[in-house]
Amino acid sequence: MNREKIKITIENMSWGGDGIGYEQGKEVHVAGVLPGEVVEVLPYKKRGGVLHAHLLQVEDASPDRRDPKEEYYYRTGSPWQCIPYEKQLAYKKELLIRNWYRDTGGLPSNEVSIERSFYEWGYRNKLEFSFDEGHLAFHVRGRRYDMQRVAGSVLGNEKMNECAQVIVREIRKKKIPSHILKSLVIRYSFLEDTCIAVLYVKNKNGADNIRIEHMLFNEKKSGGFYVVYSDPRSPASVATEVVYRNGSEYIEEQVGNNIFSYHYNSFFQVNPSAFGSVLEDMRLHACSGGYAADMYAGVGTIGISLAGMFEGMYFIESDVYAREMIQKNGTRAMPEAQCLKNGDTIVGDAERQDLRTLLQKTDTVIIDPPRSGLHPRVMKYFMESPPRQIIYVSCNPKTQARDWRIFRDLYTTSHWRLYDLYPQTPHVESMLILSRIE
Repeated sequence: MNREKIKITIENMSWGGDGIGYEQGKEVHVAGVLPGEVVEVLPYKKRGGVLHAHLLQVEDASPDRRDPKEEYYYRTGSPWQCIPYEKQLAYKKELLIRNWYRDTGGLPSNEVSIERSFYEWGYRNKLEFSFDEGHLAFHVRGRRYDMQRVAGSVLGNEKMNECAQVIVREIRKKKIPSHILKSLVIRYSFLEDTCIAVLYVKNKNGADNIRIEHMLFNEKKSGGFYVVYSDPRSPASVATEVVYRNGSEYIEEQVGNNIFSYHYNSFFQVNPSAFGSVLEDMRLHACSGGYAADMYAGVGTIGISLAGMFEGMYFIESDVYAREMIQKNGTRAMPEAQCLKNGDTIVGDAERQDLRTLLQKTDTVIIDPPRSGLHPRVMKYFMESPPRQIIYVSCNPKTQARDWRIFRDLYTTSHWRLYDLYPQTPHVESMLILSRIE
C-alpha cells in the first residue's frame, strides 16, 4: 500500500460517518471532513479494497464547516465536531436511510424522524481514558497502538475532566510506572453532581500505592475512587480484583421519571437525559397488556420504566450485579407494582437461557443488545416462538437492519424513530416497535 500523502475531493459519507473520496479509482475513507471538501490525507491501512486515511489538511473547506473545540477531533471518537449540529442530525438520518435500504432492500417505514439531544456537549456520564507515558490519552481512530494525548474530553463535563486530571497528577507524583496502567474510567451522576473514578491496572505490584482521598471523590458521600486489577490478556476494562477502594461503588441517576442505581462496573445509558425521550416514545406507541421480557436489561432501566403497562416483567442480564440492582430500582420506582412481583430476573447471557419457554409465555419482548446485535441463537428462538410485539432499541443500526431483515417476514413496523444520543459523533440510536403479522 502506498503510504504517501494524497489529495482527494470528498464526494459522500459512509455509514460509519467517514468522508469518501477516490484516488485513482480506489475508495478512500477519512474522518473529520464534509462532502465537497478538498483535503490532503495520509493512508494508514487498506481493508476490503478501501483505503483508510488520516486527515492532514483541509485545502478547500465546505461553507458548512465550523471550528471544532478540539484540534485533534478527527483522530479520536468525536470526529463530527466540525459539523454544525443541525447538519449532524440531517446527515445521521440521511446516511441511515440510504445504507439501511442498500443493505436490506427495504425500510421499516416510509417516514422516520430524529430526536435531538438535550445537550450537544458535556452530555456523557462515562469517559474512558488510556495512558501515554503518564498522560491521559485516547486511542487514535483505526490505529490500535497509536495514542493521542488529551487534557480531557468535550463530551464530558468539567468535573469529570477535573477528576481525571487529579488522578493523573497523583500518578506522576507517586511515580507509578506507565506499564502497569491500563485505563481510567470516570462515571458521573448528573443527579448528584458526583464522580466515581476507577483506575484499571495490568499489574498489582505498585498499584496499592495509588491512594487518593480527594474532595472530588467524597462529596455527599456518593463519590468514590477505586483501583482495580484487570487481566492484561483482555483489552477491555474488566474487573478481576479490587486493589483499593475509597467511597461509594454505586451511582444514582435519573432517567425519565425514575431514579436508578448502578455499579461502577455496570452498563448504563451514557446520555440519560436524552434516553428519557426513548422511554416516552415506548410508552406512547407500544401496546400494553400481558407479560413482557426485558432482554439485555442492564439495571432494568427500560423494563422498570414500562412495568406499569404489563401484568408481569422478566429481566435477562449477564451482569452479576443485575438481580440486586433490578430489585432495588424496581422497588424504589414502583414499590407496590404487581408487575414486578409477577416475574423474575435471570442472570446470564441471553443466548444461554431457555428462551423458547420464556418467549412462549411473554407477549412483548424488549431488546437493547450490544453493538453486535442479536446472537444467532437468540434470533432462532424468536423465529420459532415469535412474541406478539418486539421493542428493539439499538446503538448500531447496521446490525439492527441485519436483524430486521429477518424479522420482517413475521412482523410489520408500527413505529420507527431515531435519537441522537451521541452528538459530535456519527453514531445514532434507533428504536423499532414491531407487531407480529396475524
